[in-house]
Amino acid sequence: MVWPSSKERSATCIRHLVTYVITGSPTTFVNRAENAEPGHGGRLYEMTGPRLLTFADAIGEIAAATGRPITYQRAELDGYIAAMAEHDVPPDVVGLLGYLFGEVLDGRNAWVGDGVERALGRPAKDFSLYVKENLDAWRV
Repeated sequence: MVWPSSKERSATCIRHLVTYVITGSPTTFVNRAENAEPGHGGRLYEMTGPRLLTFADAIGEIAAATGRPITYQRAELDGYIAAMAEHDVPPDVVGLLGYLFGEVLDGRNAWVGDGVERALGRPAKDFSLYVKENLDAWRV
């Protein structure tokens, strides 16, 4: 988990990482696919990038693309939750992030799927390309 020096940087980093993961809601993907080629209605597309990334990998990609000395520092979950609460992060957000980092994003659910390609007829975009295409977003 990354704990930058300001809440704004943290929120911006999280927002852009989540934007990459989702890149629009799954409904957006299916709507685009349905508009481009009929027959996608009612199908389930599980969206992933083309490769697995750790948080350290993602930060490394951002650092390389921006030329900034950004490092990843792992934090213990309890300390991260306490720090969020100390920085006035709303309790429901603290609870959600605690659940996500403790139960969902612990590595046991890590896999690469083909949902983007099945839905859109093109491979999923790699995170490094996403970072390069959105450099201004990382210059906080």
